[in-house]
Amino acid sequence: FPVTIAAEKCGLAYTKMKRKGNQAKKLKADMAFKTAESYRFTDRFREANEWYDRALLLDYQEVVPEVLYYNGEMLRMMGDFDKALKNYEEYKKLVPSDERADTGIQSCNGSKNFVANKTKHVVTNQTAINKPEFDMSPMFQDRKETKMFFASSRTGSTGNEKDQIACENYMDIWVSEVDKKGNWGEPRLIDNSGLINTEAHEGSVAFDGRGKVMFFTRCPMLKKQNLGCDIWMTEMKGADKWDEPVKLDLKGGIDSITVGHPCVSDDGKFLIFVSDLPGGFGGRDLWYTTFDKKTGWAAPKNMGPEVNTAGNELFPTFGKDGSLYYSTDGKPGLGGLDMFKATKVGEEMKWENAQNLGFPINSENNDYGL
Repeated sequence: FPVTIAAEKCGLAYTKMKRKGNQAKKLKADMAFKTAESYRFTDRFREANEWYDRALLLDYQEVVPEVLYYNGEMLRMMGDFDKALKNYEEYKKLVPSDERADTGIQSCNGSKNFVANKTKHVVTNQTAINKPEFDMSPMFQDRKETKMFFASSRTGSTGNEKDQIACENYMDIWVSEVDKKGNWGEPRLIDNSGLINTEAHEGSVAFDGRGKVMFFTRCPMLKKQNLGCDIWMTEMKGADKWDEPVKLDLKGGIDSITVGHPCVSDDGKFLIFVSDLPGGFGGRDLWYTTFDKKTGWAAPKNMGPEVNTAGNELFPTFGKDGSLYYSTDGKPGLGGLDMFKATKVGEEMKWENAQNLGFPINSENNDYGL
């Protein structure tokens, strides 16, 4: 079932279940946990928190200790740092080896400092572009920053199917152009040929330095098949026209692995991406590959502990000064995913000393896709 429907069905099942006897209590608690998870996966934090509370009242932490951690995450993203801290500390007692608990505790203890040390940035909602649906991961195609590509599930996207998690249209790649007054125009689909935007999910684009080669993520959705996501590459062959895309072989033949969120160097030969490839540090990590004309794209390598954590690292982007920006929930922050900036080491393709971008760029919610 789509997640929101799953939440309703699990919640209904919970109300009909009895709690007398240890086994019945355990089953009822498990149904509360499933309901909470369904809400968490769609970023409905308050509803998820309420159902995690129900599971905790039925002592579900004795069965699945993570219920304490996930409830702490929801409370932190609601701005209730004191209650979140208690959940993380209780979880830490049960699973002392989980680094995520330490990150949560540090985040709660440092939350007031983030707000007190507010940066001079001003965050403004781009109301001319945004719609009620998901709009995410913007990227400029040209150096003058007049064309902005982004992913959206808004009305008009290709295909009629609904995403089974978000219950919205599958995402497509859209573009908006800025006028002489600095205003962004009505977004349009980047391509009408069916080569780029398809009935699958497309999004998270990156361009080489000339803006002529585009890398993008595509996630096919086939029933009863776990195909993960792939990175595709295409070249521009005219105004608003793109060549037939080619899929990059980065998964070693394992369909269920996901690769996506491309971030490419100006020469188009060094590619950072997100994946759950084996051998990572936990969750999704940042990996990289290099291109050689004779041998093609090299076997992916993990970017190491200076960048990756036991949590999730997502949405890498190069800054103009060579810095690497990305989002992670594995380092102390305000809530969920926060954006960080890692400094480039000399002329090497290596980054270290990742620093939180602070408030108000980062918030209690998920922040990503800079």
